[in-house]
Amino acid sequence: MATVEARAQQRGSAHIDCADLLAALARLGRGRAATVLIESGTVPTILGTEPPETS
Repeated sequence: MATVEARAQQRGSAHIDCADLLAALARLGRGRAATVLIESGTVPTILGTEPPETS
């Protein structure tokens, strides 16, 4: 969630949208959603500028 929140804040939004969630899932690179996104050719750069990883 920290990655998703950071991406929304970087966009200047106080709200998380679908693109934020999809970018975070693709960036994680694991799980069913990430597999589908990666296999379909979707990469985080397509979904917008990514903030650095937060841990």
